[in-house]
Amino acid sequence: MDEQGFREHLKRGGRSPSVANRVIEIVNEFAVYLSGIDKDLEQATPDDLESYVTWIEQDPKVSAKKHLWAIRYY
Repeated sequence: MDEQGFREHLKRGGRSPSVANRVIEIVNEFAVYLSGIDKDLEQATPDDLESYVTWIEQDPKVSAKKHLWAIRYY
């Protein structure tokens, strides 16, 4: 991920620095998940996102909503 370019994109979209930091953190978490299945962000498919959500929500007390919220900016 081009973090600086992504940060600029978020800034142009009106996101505060703290929101940008959180979005980047979550997108990086998704990238780490993808690396475990030998993919990167550019290769991710809807099925990969679905499996990521399932993985996050293995704990019934955890929701993937904030992760999906952040990843949609990418």
